[in-house]
Amino acid sequence: KPARSASLTPLMSLRADSVILWMLDTTSDELEAVEVLSTRRSSLLRRRLAMNDPTSLAVRVARTGAAEILSNVSTANYSNAFLNVLLHTQALLAVPVMRADQVQGVLVCIDSRNPSAYGAADLAKAELLASQVAVALDNAYQHALQRRRLEELSALYQFAQSAHAAPSASDIVRQLLPILKERLGYTYGTIWLRDDPSGAL
Repeated sequence: KPARSASLTPLMSLRADSVILWMLDTTSDELEAVEVLSTRRSSLLRRRLAMNDPTSLAVRVARTGAAEILSNVSTANYSNAFLNVLLHTQALLAVPVMRADQVQGVLVCIDSRNPSAYGAADLAKAELLASQVAVALDNAYQHALQRRRLEELSALYQFAQSAHAAPSASDIVRQLLPILKERLGYTYGTIWLRDDPSGAL
């Protein structure tokens, strides 16, 4: 999961009235607003955009991987009308969040007062901040991966200790199920053992 809103606070140096971090959900082929700095946060957080939406700036940037500035939003043809009305959008700045040359998300800055608020200097700042978000996301991913590996090793060690003390295969299985349940959180579990003479389970 992305870092909390504190990590997006430096974006306010771009004079943005609102900032939205959209992340790509590959399972649904949508962008999801995972963090929002705005007075309309509750209306925007967890909102989703379909990746085939031709009117969404965030979607375009996610598909092309190219940053984009949109001025005079009220008269622009290619911008998300609902979000623009909700946020009184006048100018938009969107930059991709990249990881290993793949778009992971899009950082969108919104100005609700000045139709030509963003220029090349703002774009450079936003790209730098998007790269910092990408590093933070990568660190979080690596941390989660290490934690998962540690949990797996811990489970294997716990099971090995239990198996060493168990007198039979049935006893090993009885000790394995609670260990698995603790990690997988299942409701019911069954392990079938093969009967050597017959080959039946």
